[in-house]
Amino acid sequence: MSQQRTFLEEIADALISEGGEDLGKVKLIFPNRRAGLFLRRALARKIKNPVWAPEIYSLEDFLFQYTDVQIADKLTLVYEMYSAYRKVNPEAESLEKFFFWGEVLVGDFEDIDQYLVEPDHLFQSIQTQKELDDAFAYLGDEERLVIQSFWKSFMPQAKGDQLHFLKTWRLLVPIYQDYRKRLADRKLAYKGMVYRSIAEACNADTFNPAQGDSQFWFAGFNALTSAEEAVLKYFVRETNARIFWDMDDYYVRSGQQESGQFFRQYKEDTLLGKTFPEEIPANFEKPKQIDAIGVSLEIGQAKYVGERLEELAKDASWVPEETVVVMPMEHFLFPVLNSLPEEVKQVNITMGYPLKDTPLFGLLDAVLDLRKNTRTKRDGDKAFEAYSYRDVLAILRHPYVFSTVTKEASSLIYTIEKDNIISLDKADFADAGSFIKTLFYSEASPLDHLLALLNLLYDSLQENQPEQGGLEQTNLEQTNLEQTNLEQTNLEQEYIIKFHEQLMRLKTLLVGNEAPDVTLFQKLFRKVAQSVRIPFSGEPLKGLQVMGVLETRNLDFKQVFVLGMNEGYWPAEAATQSFVPYNLRKGFGLPTFDQQDAFYSYLFYRLLQRAEKVTFLHNTSNETNLKGEQSRLLYQLKYETVHGASIQYKSLSSDVAISVPQPILIRKTNEVLARLGEFLVTDDESAAHQRLSPSALNTYLDCRLRFYFRHVARLYEPEEVQAEIDPAVFGNILHHALEFLYADFIKKKGSRQIDKADFDSIRKGVPEALQKAFEMHYSLGTGKQFKAEGRNLIAQSIAKKLTMEILKNDEGYAPFEILGLELDELPLDFQLTGVRKVKLKGIIDRVDSKEGLVRVMDYKSGADNKVFYGIETLFDREHPKRNKAAMQTFYYGMLYLDKNAVAEDIKVLAGLYNSRELFNDNFQVELELKAEGSRGKGTLVQDIRPFMPEFLGGLKTLLEEIFDEETPFDQTDDLKKCKNCPYNSICHRD
Repeated sequence: MSQQRTFLEEIADALISEGGEDLGKVKLIFPNRRAGLFLRRALARKIKNPVWAPEIYSLEDFLFQYTDVQIADKLTLVYEMYSAYRKVNPEAESLEKFFFWGEVLVGDFEDIDQYLVEPDHLFQSIQTQKELDDAFAYLGDEERLVIQSFWKSFMPQAKGDQLHFLKTWRLLVPIYQDYRKRLADRKLAYKGMVYRSIAEACNADTFNPAQGDSQFWFAGFNALTSAEEAVLKYFVRETNARIFWDMDDYYVRSGQQESGQFFRQYKEDTLLGKTFPEEIPANFEKPKQIDAIGVSLEIGQAKYVGERLEELAKDASWVPEETVVVMPMEHFLFPVLNSLPEEVKQVNITMGYPLKDTPLFGLLDAVLDLRKNTRTKRDGDKAFEAYSYRDVLAILRHPYVFSTVTKEASSLIYTIEKDNIISLDKADFADAGSFIKTLFYSEASPLDHLLALLNLLYDSLQENQPEQGGLEQTNLEQTNLEQTNLEQTNLEQEYIIKFHEQLMRLKTLLVGNEAPDVTLFQKLFRKVAQSVRIPFSGEPLKGLQVMGVLETRNLDFKQVFVLGMNEGYWPAEAATQSFVPYNLRKGFGLPTFDQQDAFYSYLFYRLLQRAEKVTFLHNTSNETNLKGEQSRLLYQLKYETVHGASIQYKSLSSDVAISVPQPILIRKTNEVLARLGEFLVTDDESAAHQRLSPSALNTYLDCRLRFYFRHVARLYEPEEVQAEIDPAVFGNILHHALEFLYADFIKKKGSRQIDKADFDSIRKGVPEALQKAFEMHYSLGTGKQFKAEGRNLIAQSIAKKLTMEILKNDEGYAPFEILGLELDELPLDFQLTGVRKVKLKGIIDRVDSKEGLVRVMDYKSGADNKVFYGIETLFDREHPKRNKAAMQTFYYGMLYLDKNAVAEDIKVLAGLYNSRELFNDNFQVELELKAEGSRGKGTLVQDIRPFMPEFLGGLKTLLEEIFDEETPFDQTDDLKKCKNCPYNSICHRD
């Protein structure tokens, strides 16, 4: 494959052949600065003796030397636009509301000046179109629809902010005039304003470029605005300037090829046409190696490029500067950088990265969310500002916060999740450390709050760089990020400086205006972050080049990798932000998406025309928000060019095979037995002590492996805040409410005896008992009241209804004596065969007594059944109707009998208050024993003591199995039990 000269090398050769040793008289103007840097390198490689270098400019720099104004940043432009708007409209909305459509107006005025449109003519046309819309007001609905259908193809119906714009069309001319005057008075301008003034001077022959003996060369231009075209024509006409067009015969000669649209226009121009060479270069159709590779997801594309670069880097002949990675969308940047191999030592990044995509934006936006979502709550007569746990945890878990104050953040996260705190008092952060206090206890405005936080973050990053000053001392106006070497700079500091710079400008602009509320400020902040980019750059002439599409203009590379070659990425989706309707933009020569497509099509073919190896990567996944269709430019390459037959198409994918989950079996090794031994009674008082509960035994019967994970390996489920009540939590709240209700009444009455007459008084305590139970769950603390919201209102209502129904049943059963409430963790050392004893425990909800009957009661808020089919079925894991609630209830009866001497003539009943049957007229608390296959009603168990020997035997057998060294912990075969198991992802049964 023959060596091709690059476009810049062709210009360098022309300079050398025509300029001799005095190149200083040549003023060479490019569309951007980057091409000038590469031209200098090309000249340095070709010139061996010292010569005067040509003056090299970007067009913007070249034209701005003829004016004394400076380019204003976008924030300033929008603010000055707002000031002009407010002057002619006394009823103007606030700056925050104006910003979002004012920014579009700034863009429209830029286009108006760049394309030399007479603003009063354009605005009059907008007025005329609006009046035309109103002219058919007398028609009926059907007739109006016919007219609208006829006109809508070139007079689309305005929507949203466009309607707002059309209502104020009368103000546009004075706004335009005052806007430009305000900027000029401050020696500021937008680019189009300067270009227009110079272009008009060129057209009027009043422009004086102070030529002297200078020669003007323009190189690499395409898709000229009207102002740019006027400037180039002036220099061609008045100074005999040369123009070097960066083009190829393939797309210029074909009238159907949109890439050459602008060149064909210029070639037909009487003045610019003279600058075209007699023979247009034909590089595109020379042989090339082109690969089009489909890769699933964007990260896959980045990984593939990384692998290819690793291969290239091992080749001693590889020149990194001759290779470029092009990405049409900014979000490809970090995946690509993270995929670069270690062998690639130097990288030059020419594309900017949006502030909105930085981690710091996520933190600052989360702080604004915190403030926006703050609610005023009442605790009696006291009002306090409350934060949602979601907002607080989002901030505490942010990497910047967690890494800065790890210990404090960890402690707060643990407390919030452990105590299930869903609402946090802002005042509780007043005494926290400075960083946490700044985050959560700022009384400043939202803007000043963010500035204070940026200062703290900057200081924390300076700890290892004590020689540098704080952020407030940093001269932000002189911070030149384009000269930053990423290898020597903390990237997080660049984020902070850029955000601080934008916020300070915003603060300056807001002086004299009413401070925006947090909601509007957040919208403004997001808009600013979206429009500002951090420019990355290393040594521009060294290393692998990583570029956006626009940065590739005038540059040629031997090896090209292009990511994101999907429709909607390249060419980009049509998204012209303008209040000028399409038909008027078209009619007045303003740019439309048609020109945008033509320009980006040109960049595509221009990138290929001198390349030798090109690899296109496109995403093959068509999932939500992903572009799964390859670009139409690839289809054009395949079907319209000489390269179509030689393009190598590949699709990379991983072989997908459904792996069969392997059974998990845990044998009782010495380590496992040591853990199990913690449930056994020992003489070593310093040893760890654990006790088995009835729920643990039911877990073992359901699945031995789940028992191992939870109670032996102790893989506890992570703590999570529960803002809404799940069934387990609801049951706990009901238990505690009933405990508080009866405990408070017993204390008030001074007796454990409950009579029928007591229930009117007991019912009055239900709201307070429920309130205490909810506050206990949500850990509101002393003096803080729980206020149910959302679904918790429903849960609170259901809990009250169940509590009242239990009281109704208790009233029917009264009088009775309460012997115990929530008897906590009754211990029992259960004797196994030999000398081993197992430590058991349990919590009994309630024990009451009446007329020779002791009832051991368990409250159940679920759909637990009272029917069981014999004691042996309670321990039979294979039995389809094993009753876990009955097993648990007998277990509680066993604990009570172990701790209390009950006379022989006293019956001990183990019963359930289950919510499913609670409202039945014939509700009974007793367990019901039925024979297998029986359809009739079973026998109510009035006394559990006759069943105890069999129950104790079954329990002993179960415990012997648990501690048997030869019985491993294996998985259940019943996959229905795996559905809600917290460990099902470990077993791959989720």
